Amino acid sequence: MKNAGWAWPVAIVFAGAFGGWYTWRGGVSALFLLVLVGFIILQGVLVQALGPKRFKVERTWQPEFPVAGEPVTVNLKLRCEGGLPPIWLQVEDELAGAAAGQGTNRPGVRGGSLLFTGFRRDYRATYTIQGLPRGVYKDMTVQLFWGDSFGWFKRSRHAVATEVMVIHPLPLAANPPEAEERGEQEGGGAWRPQLIASSPTSGRLRPYAPGDPLRRIHWKYSAKKGELLSRIPEEQGVMPRYLLLSTRQGEYAASSSFELAVSAAATWLRREAGDSDAGELRFSHGALAGACRVTGREGMMNGLEQLAGLRLGNGLSAEELLRRDWSEVLSQGQSLTVITGTLTPELAGDLLHLAELGVTAEVWCAGGLSGLGQPMQLAARLRERGVMVADLTLYRKKSRRKEASEHVSA
Repeated sequence: MKNAGWAWPVAIVFAGAFGGWYTWRGGVSALFLLVLVGFIILQGVLVQALGPKRFKVERTWQPEFPVAGEPVTVNLKLRCEGGLPPIWLQVEDELAGAAAGQGTNRPGVRGGSLLFTGFRRDYRATYTIQGLPRGVYKDMTVQLFWGDSFGWFKRSRHAVATEVMVIHPLPLAANPPEAEERGEQEGGGAWRPQLIASSPTSGRLRPYAPGDPLRRIHWKYSAKKGELLSRIPEEQGVMPRYLLLSTRQGEYAASSSFELAVSAAATWLRREAGDSDAGELRFSHGALAGACRVTGREGMMNGLEQLAGLRLGNGLSAEELLRRDWSEVLSQGQSLTVITGTLTPELAGDLLHLAELGVTAEVWCAGGLSGLGQPMQLAARLRERGVMVADLTLYRKKSRRKEASEHVSA
C-alpha cells in the first residue's frame, strides 16, 4: 500500500456533494450517504491524530557473523509508543529490500514488505534473506505505514535500527597451498622454507644499524647491494607473517577479480589466525595508512570486518605497499604474502630482492596466469628463484559467487 494523498480531497468533495443533495432534495438515502462519508472522514481524522507517536525497532540475526551469499535469518522486533495502537501496520525493511534482487525471500516476504493486523503495540517477525553481498550495513531504515480500516487515510514514518550488520567475504573454495606444499606438488621445483639456512644468503638480512656486531655483517651481499646488511639471528618460535592486499583499480581487469582477491585475503586470515601455533600476524591494504595486527580471533574478526567494507579504488598498488612497509618486513624477517590483480615487473623485482635477503615471499594473483604473456613469464622467473606464485582463479568458489559478486556499503 502506498500513501494516497488524494483521499482527503476526494472525501471532502463527496461530503460536499451529498450535503448539497440532502439540502436540495432531502431524503433518507441522501442522509445515509452523508452520514457514511462523515463517519469515514471522522475515523480518518482519529487515525491521523491519535495514532502512534514513536516506534522502536530492533534487529537480531543468525548466524552472528554471516558470510556473503549465505542465508541470514533476521528477527525483527517493533514496538509502538504513544497514542493508540494501529489497526494494521505495514513494515518495509530496507535491509530485506537490499537483497530483493540478489535472492528470493521466504513466502509472505516480498521485497522486504511485511503486513501486520491487530490492535496491538508489539510486533515480531522472522524472515530469511538470501544473497546479501559483503558489506557493512548500518543505519538501515524501516519504513512504517498505518491508517484507517479502509486503507484510505494513511500515515508513514521512518525508524532507524542502530544495529550494524557486517557481511564477511566469502572464502575461496580451497586454501592455496603453502610454500612447502607447493614444493611437493611441483616435484620439488619450488622453494622450501626449511632450506633457507643452506642457501647462499645464510639467513634473513636487514639494513645495518649502529651497534650491530661486525660478525653479523654479510659482506658478500653488502658488496652486491652497495649497502651494509646484517644477518638477523635465528629466533625461536614461528616466523611472523605479513599480508599485503592491493586495492588499486588499475590492477584488476574486473570487479569480480577484486572480489576474488578479497576472498583470498579472508581465506588467509581464517587460516593463519585460526592456527593456534601461528606467530604474529600483520595485515595491510591500499586504504590503510599502515599495517595492523590480526593475531588471534579478535584480530581475525577485525581483519574480516575491514575486508567487508573494502572498496576498489585509488589506493596503493601492490609494489607501493611493499615499498612503504619494506623496512618493517626486512627488520622482522616476515613471511610475506602479496595479493594482487596482476603480476607486474616492478612487483616481481621487489619480491626477488626480498627473497635474496631471506624473506619467505609468495604472491597470489587474482587475474590468472594462463597463456604465454608477461605475467606467466614473470611467474616462472619468480618460481625459479624460490618465490611461490598462486593462480587464484583455480580456487574460485562458483556456487555462490554470483550472489556475492558485488560489494555494498550502506
